[in-house]
Amino acid sequence: MTQTALITGARSPAALDLARDLTAAGLVVHMADSSPARIARWSHTPAAVHRHASPVQNRDRFRQDIAALVARLRPAIVVPTCEEIFHLAAAREDGIEVGPLFAPDLATLDRLHAKDSFNALALSLGLDAPVTTLITSPLAETGPALDGHVLKACYSRFGLAAMIAPSRAAAAAIRPTRALPWVLQARVDGVEHSSYAVVVGGRITAFSAYRSTLSLSGGAGYAFRPAPDGVRDRLLGASRAVAGHLGMTGQLALDAIDDGTRSWLIECNPRATSGVHLMAGVGHLARAMLGCVSRSTPGKDDRHLLPMMLSWGVMDQLRRGRRPRLTGRDVIGAPGDRMPLLGAVADTIGFAVSSVRHRISLTGATTRDIEWNGDRA
Repeated sequence: MTQTALITGARSPAALDLARDLTAAGLVVHMADSSPARIARWSHTPAAVHRHASPVQNRDRFRQDIAALVARLRPAIVVPTCEEIFHLAAAREDGIEVGPLFAPDLATLDRLHAKDSFNALALSLGLDAPVTTLITSPLAETGPALDGHVLKACYSRFGLAAMIAPSRAAAAAIRPTRALPWVLQARVDGVEHSSYAVVVGGRITAFSAYRSTLSLSGGAGYAFRPAPDGVRDRLLGASRAVAGHLGMTGQLALDAIDDGTRSWLIECNPRATSGVHLMAGVGHLARAMLGCVSRSTPGKDDRHLLPMMLSWGVMDQLRRGRRPRLTGRDVIGAPGDRMPLLGAVADTIGFAVSSVRHRISLTGATTRDIEWNGDRA
């Protein structure tokens, strides 16, 4: 009997790539989101794309929608890809039926997502990580500038709400609280790289490491290059240490600054990231999530999100005095399935309208209805 998979966060290009991978492995894939998610809805890959309420704006309706969908589909696995993962884990802890969620418990998710607790975890495991201090009250306006430091919200994402070497006046303008804390992190010089791992029972079953060669102003990348072997090995070692210590099952993504000899861990995302694109497509990730060690080697060529490359990418390269050119492979369109390219454009327009309406960045608009900022109140 054919198994069914449910992928949430259907707005994400990573979700579409995962859907193609699970389909290649023989599963019937359904997807869900609180946004229109045309990138997935206009694809031939999923059997259906379902709409649920926003977990931020209507938590109870979100839980009702998910429980009803799971009862109807009876999925063999539920794979969250964006920050709805925290809301699903919270619902599971409250006794709501969310299916076989491919994610650890909420406390572990929060421990990894919060920049202060992840830093403490990394240091306790003997991993390289910059000194990070939790800030729960406004900083003084007097004193020297915070050269050599980065100030960022404890639960920020995509590099949003990050201030590099801020002046004292700029730092004093933020208003950290115990419920919404910030962190002050020692700045490390080097090249930022990221990793993505599938973990089952504390064992890594699939892994990729990469860096974003082009990013939006908010920090979200749209062009990706596999990491050099040395960086990959360092991030794989760090990922194994974290995953093994926690004994977790789920997704584990690390961000680090590599100085050429050491990879300094700066934060963690316990969800899908762009590292998916280096491995997805022929069922390896699906089998990895079901406990089989992937025998695939991540691709050596670059990947990109074509709609972003043809808009922000062209403008960015022109601004830098470079001749615009495409490198690598698009991960949104696929042979016989090109409509997601138009769907991604339509989604971006919708998020752009939301960003103007709510006076937030475009990147911030993409997560406004699903983001998780902890529960420290």
